[in-house]
Amino acid sequence: MFKFLKIYADFAHNHRSRFIKSLIFSFLQVGMMNFPLLIFVYSLDLIRRQALNPATIIKVTAILIGVFILRIIFLHLFHRYQTFVSYDIGRDERVKIGDHFRRLPLGFFSEGNLGRVSAVLSQDLNFFEEHSMNSVAELINAISMLLIGHIFLLFLDVRLALCSIAICLIGMAAFKWILNMCMEESALRQKQHQSLTTSFLEFLLGISIVKAFPHNNRIIERLQQTISKTKDQSIHYEVRLSLPVIIYRCVFAIGSGLLTYLAMNFFAVGELSFFYAVGVAVFAFYIYLPLEALSSTAAMIGIVQANIDRFKDLIETPVIDADGKEITVENHDVEFDDVSFAYEKRQGVLHNINATFPQGTMTALVGPSGSGKSTMANLIMRFWDTDSGSIRLGGHPLKEMTCDSVLNEMAAVFQRVYLFNDTIRNNILFGDPEATEEEMIAAAKVAACHNFIMQLPEGYDTPISAGGTSLSGGEKQRISIARAILKDAPIVILDEATSAMDPDNEHHIQAALNALIKDKTVVVIAHRLHTIVQADQILVLDQGKIVERGRHDELLANEGLYKHLWQKRQLASSWQIGKDMT
Repeated sequence: MFKFLKIYADFAHNHRSRFIKSLIFSFLQVGMMNFPLLIFVYSLDLIRRQALNPATIIKVTAILIGVFILRIIFLHLFHRYQTFVSYDIGRDERVKIGDHFRRLPLGFFSEGNLGRVSAVLSQDLNFFEEHSMNSVAELINAISMLLIGHIFLLFLDVRLALCSIAICLIGMAAFKWILNMCMEESALRQKQHQSLTTSFLEFLLGISIVKAFPHNNRIIERLQQTISKTKDQSIHYEVRLSLPVIIYRCVFAIGSGLLTYLAMNFFAVGELSFFYAVGVAVFAFYIYLPLEALSSTAAMIGIVQANIDRFKDLIETPVIDADGKEITVENHDVEFDDVSFAYEKRQGVLHNINATFPQGTMTALVGPSGSGKSTMANLIMRFWDTDSGSIRLGGHPLKEMTCDSVLNEMAAVFQRVYLFNDTIRNNILFGDPEATEEEMIAAAKVAACHNFIMQLPEGYDTPISAGGTSLSGGEKQRISIARAILKDAPIVILDEATSAMDPDNEHHIQAALNALIKDKTVVVIAHRLHTIVQADQILVLDQGKIVERGRHDELLANEGLYKHLWQKRQLASSWQIGKDMT
C-alpha cells in the first residue's frame, strides 16, 4: 500500500505541490465525513446528561450544516487538484516517451513491439490518468479513517482501540495478499491485452491481403484465438480474486461484530456507559467501510502498478546515443571504416565495408535486393549502430555524437513516404518549423507540388489523413521532397525517391531532386539506374560486400555485376504483359 503511494509520489515529483494539496484536501474531507459521527456521540452524551435543549439542537444542527458544506468544498478542491495531477503526469510521460523513442534503434520498432508500444501509450496511460489518483484517494481515505477512528477509540477505551488495531493488522495482511495477487494477475492480463492489440494491428495493417484472399482465414483465426484467450484471462483474473476478497471483507465484518460485542460486554459489567457503548457499536460498522472498499481498489492498484511497470520497462530501454555528445561538424565527408553489421537473429548484412562519401559529391548505392544498400543508409543516419568498425561524419565517429547532432546534418526522402495526420502546411514545415510562409511555398514550388496543392479545397491548410492515404503516391513523394528542401541540410539521403513517380511527373520530380541535392553530400539508393548515371561514384553491393566501385561508364566497361544489372533494367523497361521476352 505504502509502496504504491511512494511510487505514485515519485511519478508526480514535477507536480509535487498539487499532489500534496490534493492529499491535504482528501484528508480534510475524510475528517468532515467522520465528524457527524462525533456529533452523534456528543448528542448521545447530551441525552445521557439530560442537557439537550432547543439552543443546543440549533447549535448542533448548524455545526452539521457547516461540516457538510466544508466537506463539499474540500471534496471539490481534492478532485480539482487530483485531476490536474493525473492528466499532467500523463502528458509529461507521453512527451518523455516520445523523446525517448527518437533515440532508440529502429530494431526496437519491429512488429514484436508495436502492440507493446501502442498498449502503453493508449491503454496504460489512459487507465493511469483515469484511475491512479482515485486509487490514491481511496488509500488516503482509508488511512485517514483509521487514524481518526482509533484516536476516538483510544479516547473511549484503550482495550477497544487495541482490539481494532489487531483487526486492522489481520485485514492488512489479507489486503497484501489481494494486492500481490492483483499485481501478478494484472501483469498477465496486461500482457494478454498487449497480444490482442498486436493481433488487431496485424489484422488492420494486412486488411487488403485478408480481403484479397478471403479463403485463407489464418489471420482471422489467429485473431479469434487471441480474443478467446483474452476473455479466458479476464475471467481467470476475476475468479482467482473472488476468494481473497471475500476473506478480506469477512475479517472486517467479524471485526465489527467483535467490537460491538466487547462494547456491550463492557457496558454490562459497568465499565462503559450505555451511550458510549451504542456509539462504539455504530462506529464499529462505520470505521471499516473505507477498508472494505479497498478490496475493489486493490484491483485498480494492481492494474495501475502493472501499467507503471510496463511504462518503466519501455522508458528504460537503452537509447542508442547514451554516450553521445552534441557535436557540430566542420565538413560533411562520410567515411565507412571496416564496418560490419547484422540485424538481430540474422546473419551479417554488411561485411568489412570501406568507403568514403566526399563532401559535395553524389554517391549511388546499387545492387540486388538484400545486398545492404538501405542498411548502409540507415547506418549513416544512425538509425542503427555498427557491430564493428566505425562510421565518421566530418571526422567524428557517429557513436560519439547524439542522434540529434547527426540528423541535424541530414535530410532524407524515403521510398515509403509517411505524412502525418495534419495539414499539408505542417507536413512541409516538419522540415523546418521556423520557416516563413514564403520559404515554405518556395520549397513547395521547387518540389513541383505547389500547383496541385492550390487546387485542393483549402490549399496548404487542407488536412490529410495519417500516412497521407488521401493523396496519390506521386503527390506524397513531392511533399516529402518539399520537406527535405525546406530543411536545407548539407547531407541528403535519397531512397529510390522517384519510384512512385509516373512518367508525366518524373521530369519535374527529377528537376526538384536536382535542386535539393545541389552542392550537397548525396547518398542515393537506386534501382532505376538511369537516374544515377551522373553520380560521382557508384558503389555496387552484393551479399553485404562492395564488389565494384567507380563511375557509370567505368563500371559498364568492367563487364561485372553493374553491367548485368544495367542490362536487366534496360530489358525490363521494354517488357509488356503477355509478351515473350526470351
